[in-house]
Amino acid sequence: QHIPDDLLLDWRRVELTTPIKQIIGRPGKRAKCEICGEEIINQREVVREGTTLCKPCAGESYFRLPHEYQLDADKYGERGCL
Repeated sequence: QHIPDDLLLDWRRVELTTPIKQIIGRPGKRAKCEICGEEIINQREVVREGTTLCKPCAGESYFRLPHEYQLDADKYGERGCL
């Protein structure tokens, strides 16, 4: 099976809302978001009511889109998490 690159890959310019040192976290620890299934590394997970979430699913994204870019809610969902 083959998927064209433009369907497989997507990128967007973002602005960090958290200092890079906080984003890096501690190496070695891994978790999995119980909503989107994304692997979460370096102790960046958020636990709410016993549920492990990635920051975007928890509404705590460490980045935002620059003003000139708008998130396509139909494509990415309300949280902006893939």
